[in-house]
Amino acid sequence: MSLASERKELFLTLYRDETLKTLLKIPSVDINNMAKVRDTYITHSYGSDTIITDVACRILYRNVPLSETRNQFVRWDGIIFEIFVRNSDEYNVTTNALDRRQEMIADRLLKLLGRQYVGAWKFEPIDKGDLYCSTSGYKRYFILFRYKRIF
Repeated sequence: MSLASERKELFLTLYRDETLKTLLKIPSVDINNMAKVRDTYITHSYGSDTIITDVACRILYRNVPLSETRNQFVRWDGIIFEIFVRNSDEYNVTTNALDRRQEMIADRLLKLLGRQYVGAWKFEPIDKGDLYCSTSGYKRYFILFRYKRIF
């Protein structure tokens, strides 16, 4: 499959998951609007410097090169998902006051993608954790997956 096909299959996997959309607090008016979800809530973006002030939660994801293998036609590539959550929405996801929304979103991504095939890509989780967020009033979290890419 081509990179475009794989990226489309990845987005559709995320878009079809109702639990993920609920965790992202996507309003009912937008929840079935694929273009709105793609452009606003689950966005493929090269950099994470996008200013976020209009939504409670957002996922930005992008491909990142990781390393070569012993085979010149095979490489490890990665996809990093950066999760942004408004401070006021961080702890209101469940009745448990210690449940952080960004961690629950990352756990959902792990369930959807971890050690699973999406198209021809089989994702393996590598790392996750908090990141500094330059957007005032938001928390930033990441989860990184790797996959083999054949040229």
